Amino acid sequence: MQRFELVDGKSSKFWEIDVQGSAHTVRYGRIGTDGQSKEKSFDDGDAAQAAAEKLIKACLLYTSPSPRDLSTS
Repeated sequence: MQRFELVDGKSSKFWEIDVQGSAHTVRYGRIGTDGQSKEKSFDDGDAAQAAAEKLIKACLLYTSPSPRDLSTS
C-alpha cells in the first residue's frame, strides 16, 4: 500500500492505493478519519498495477509521508 498526504493551511487529507491481484483499492479522506474507499477490478494484475501507477502520477499535490509520520497515524 502506498499512502500520500496533502497538508497545508487549509487541507489535511490522505490518499492511499493498494493493489491486490487484479484489483486496486483507493482510500481517501481527511487525516484522522477512516475516509472513503473504492475498489476497481481489472482483467489481470498487470492492468491493475498500470492503472494504480497512472493514478499515483496524477496525485501531484500529495506527498509521501516519512516512515516516522506513518507510525503515528
